[in-house]
Amino acid sequence: MIVVNYDNHPDLAKAKEYDLTVDPRRIRRADGSFDRELYKSYVAKASRELAEQHYLAYLQDVDESFQRAAVYARLGGLFSGATSAHVATTFDRDKARTYFRKALEAEPERIGWATLDARGFFATDANTVEQRFASYMDYYEWLLSIDEKTLKEKALPTRPPGTRLPGVRPVRELDETHKELAAQMKERIRMAQLEKKRPAQSQSSEGGFLGLIKGQAETTARNLVHEALGRMAIDPQTTLWSEARAIQHLTMLAERFPGASVAKRAKAELARITSGVTNDPVSARKDDLDVSRLSRPGSESNLSNAKTDPNNESRSMLSSEKGRETRRARVFGWCAGLIALVAISLCVARQRASADRSGRKATCL
Repeated sequence: MIVVNYDNHPDLAKAKEYDLTVDPRRIRRADGSFDRELYKSYVAKASRELAEQHYLAYLQDVDESFQRAAVYARLGGLFSGATSAHVATTFDRDKARTYFRKALEAEPERIGWATLDARGFFATDANTVEQRFASYMDYYEWLLSIDEKTLKEKALPTRPPGTRLPGVRPVRELDETHKELAAQMKERIRMAQLEKKRPAQSQSSEGGFLGLIKGQAETTARNLVHEALGRMAIDPQTTLWSEARAIQHLTMLAERFPGASVAKRAKAELARITSGVTNDPVSARKDDLDVSRLSRPGSESNLSNAKTDPNNESRSMLSSEKGRETRRARVFGWCAGLIALVAISLCVARQRASADRSGRKATCL
């Protein structure tokens, strides 16, 4: 998330110097390539404590609600997870929770990077598995409610209307030479993005931001299904994976979000479970599930399922037989290689002995 310093405030400028994660574009060259040396210099200077200090000092001079929300969300991001520049620091969920809550208090309705980050944090910030699942469903429902019309009406600005960044002149005020240079630079950046197959996601672009929201909704749908098959399917009494609980929560997703992506995924998993295609739906769908926002199901569920499922015995016998065949093949290969090595060594030794005898005969003559 980018906090725009539209009034060239010194405290915000200082905070962005100490916070490496504010604007990833500043560690890239004009052609979009990664600038390693500049990155190293920022890493050496990065300090979460100093960044927080200057952010808070800047907030004392800011009245615009959208800017306060952006700064509070950035502060929440500093304490909610490790970043490349702050890997040695520890998480502080209490501080992150406080800052993200202030971001939503500043902008409870409008939609932008700040509110997206804050709502995403609270979607997984819960004490129990059931509470996290419920809050994540609420977050998914909020993402589904955002369309192009809603975004136009509630889009969160990045700077006051009529303002521009310090030192930046509109293209219409440039002379012909500078207009041509600006066009060339824009084309170079566009080509670099096409070569890397990474379309630009501009903070001021409603289309780009809407695409990001749709992508986040799809990721959330996969995570919800994964959680329904994982932690939510574990019986709290027996700590075993329960097919009935999995069906219960998958049905809940299908009924609450009819027609949505999560409903299609939930119905597919319900059909898979009820048809008996697989007795381990978590493993069967492992490659299709994204767990970047929710924790992975405990390994105990899969182990318990393997113990209680009688069909697993035949599968384990087949896998063990295949393992034995693989081990036999490896041992045979090793033996063949060892025999070949011994044979070669013997041949070399015989050749050397023959050469020595021939040399001794020539000396005698």
